[in-house]
Amino acid sequence: MKFLFWNIYKNNNIYDKIACLAVSEEIDVLMLAEFSGDPSELLLELNEDKIRYTYLRNGSYDKIHV
Repeated sequence: MKFLFWNIYKNNNIYDKIACLAVSEEIDVLMLAEFSGDPSELLLELNEDKIRYTYLRNGSYDKIHV
């Protein structure tokens, strides 16, 4: 199982780079710190070719998204 943890520091215009890395490296769990964007937009990039990823909502802590 492969994990990727990335602190993107509110840099929400790099969805394409995140998706490219996650898909090409066959990442199983993607964790983003300081992610203030819309998870559905990132999921569109991640699942462009086929559905691989889902979003795990964490209601109690909003600084890390899985």
